[in-house]
Amino acid sequence: MGGEFQTCQRCKESKPLSRFRYRSGRKNRKDGYVKTCKDCHNTDRRTRENLDKQNHYRNTRRATDENYRLREIHKNYKAKYGITWEDRALMMMDQEGRCAICDQVFDTVPATDHDHNTGKVRGLLCTTCNQGLGFFFDDPERLHSAQKYLLSNINLLEVGNA
Repeated sequence: MGGEFQTCQRCKESKPLSRFRYRSGRKNRKDGYVKTCKDCHNTDRRTRENLDKQNHYRNTRRATDENYRLREIHKNYKAKYGITWEDRALMMMDQEGRCAICDQVFDTVPATDHDHNTGKVRGLLCTTCNQGLGFFFDDPERLHSAQKYLLSNINLLEVGNA
């Protein structure tokens, strides 16, 4: 056993089998040894642990620090939609706090509707209208066909509600 070597999948170095972890239940390895050496495994584990600590700190801060959460939202908003949070607030005022499609007053945080091809923001929508557009793949012809369908069957709809 002392003279047997294996090449580590991560560092590509040939090392004695004693430098690899042995897992008897491994079905994909006939000899039972894992493919990465103990050194690489430990380095990967420490890296994961450090990332876990950073994410834990970030998530804890996000949950407890309102200012941190707002700064993060504002920063991500600009990156995602290409407009600032202040631009969004102006849109909200222009729309008088109402959905651009159904004209209902927002009772939850409005969705930012944008063209998925160009990325250009079109307006603020309620969740229902935003999802409706998504279900029609933002295709005006599909929406027009749906409108024609509903209008042609308006009598059937009235009878069903009576």
